Amino acid sequence: MIERNEHFKCSNIGYGLLGLLVEAAGGLPFADFVDARILAPLQLRDTGADLDERAGELATGYGTLALAGDHGALTGRTRIEHIHTRSPGAATGFHSTTSDMPRYFSSHLVGPGTGVPDDDSKRLMQREAEDSGAPGRGYGLGLIIQDVAGHGSFGRSGGYPGHITRTWAVPKTKVVLSVPTNAIDGPATEYGERLFALAALAGKPTPDSCAGVDEEVLLRFTGRFASLWGVVDIAALGGKLYRINPAAPVAVETTVPLEFVDEATLRSLDPNGFSGYGEVIRFEVDVAGALTMRGPGGMLFERPTGFHAPAVLRVPAGCEPGMEPGAVSRSGNNAGANRHSSRVDGAVGDHQHLGYDPC
Repeated sequence: MIERNEHFKCSNIGYGLLGLLVEAAGGLPFADFVDARILAPLQLRDTGADLDERAGELATGYGTLALAGDHGALTGRTRIEHIHTRSPGAATGFHSTTSDMPRYFSSHLVGPGTGVPDDDSKRLMQREAEDSGAPGRGYGLGLIIQDVAGHGSFGRSGGYPGHITRTWAVPKTKVVLSVPTNAIDGPATEYGERLFALAALAGKPTPDSCAGVDEEVLLRFTGRFASLWGVVDIAALGGKLYRINPAAPVAVETTVPLEFVDEATLRSLDPNGFSGYGEVIRFEVDVAGALTMRGPGGMLFERPTGFHAPAVLRVPAGCEPGMEPGAVSRSGNNAGANRHSSRVDGAVGDHQHLGYDPC
């Protein structure tokens, strides 16, 4: 226990006690009170405060991938049965759908429309009252206050054994996004923040090089491409093309569109000097779209259906097993420039180091 007003602390027990106060003041069981005062007026027909006669329709929840056994197969995850939350129900007992959740949070947007609280109460709820201690997140009255991709938002996260959910409402754009997952380690927050970031990229100015280029031409470049180093997406967003790592967060401020050169070539303008600024990316294209892409750095990427990672990546025949004097290490680091000489079949060849040397 901590002293009052000492530090923000989100407490399921605290919300459970509030639910008991609602029952005492309202003269109804908490679930019935919520149904009469909130769910029915908002027509949230697929939402409830605890398990009910539709329990069999609920998604199955699963345990963490870290304990899923060999290969992390779904069958190795712990299957978690639903339970009645009872007294803590006000904190963690609700169930809902991807249709009802946005409808509920839309009712908290200030302005004309159906809402249970009046606009003055909404403003009070959405005013940051506490520093949550989590970077970038404040807390209002029951709502998380957060900036997402340059826009202020309010919303809420939710956790129940086997389920993690995150919802945002953006007053400026009236956009509401709810991301439910049915695993205890479900990346609901990461998925949602990434979607907001992609939307922000779509809203960036279109490069002059892409202006007037037929959309069909731009779409031929798009797709997912693979190499030994992983996968990369060429994505069309708002009439622009971006090179995006699907396994990494999207940095809106520093992610810039690719420049259109011709019907088989793009150019990277990534301001990160380690990512091939100014280099061209060449594509092999047929009537179905791009098959391969090469660059930046000369790296060859193929469509995943055509790429097969070997069980062992072997040194090419004829290459010497030792390091040449002055050659860079396998980490790609050396004291000088990232070029070196190597000997192949008795001849000296000068080549660009791309992270994996032929020899």
